[in-house]
Amino acid sequence: MSNLLWIDLETTGLEPDQHVILEVAAVVTTWDLEELGQYETTIDHDPQDPRELCDPYVFKMHTNNGLFTACAEIGIPLENAQEELLEFLDSLDVLGSPCAGSTPQFDRSFLREYMPLVDKVFNHRVLDVSTMKAWQAAHGVEFPKFPSTHRAMPDIRGSIELLRLMRGQAIG
Repeated sequence: MSNLLWIDLETTGLEPDQHVILEVAAVVTTWDLEELGQYETTIDHDPQDPRELCDPYVFKMHTNNGLFTACAEIGIPLENAQEELLEFLDSLDVLGSPCAGSTPQFDRSFLREYMPLVDKVFNHRVLDVSTMKAWQAAHGVEFPKFPSTHRAMPDIRGSIELLRLMRGQAIG
């Protein structure tokens, strides 16, 4: 069976037709959650200023967490990010893997819009840790809330750690 392909994006908002990707991270794990590799980058949208697309909440969040600065200083063009990510994924032979993460359907909506070749790597299955956490909470099983930095790689790492905890306490 294929591995799990964890994906997380940071964006300027919630709507792919109005907002853009600022950061991309991916982690490939086995089904036992052993990490096989990782990729992350920030996106430079020069000459467009992505801050102009943000509502005040998102603007403040990505100003405070340093994402806008990272995009301007070390970001790469979106097309380059898609090429690099595809090379990384190809090196780990993950074609047809499920998409894993916290609300990965959101991330896939942006991939379909801006990185369609990456979106095609996934199969139809989704492992949504946030839904699993809500389901377990509805059954009286609580897990710690990992603080979100609203940065892609730390958010993936939090989702993987949460799934490790859930795996040990899953209800039937």
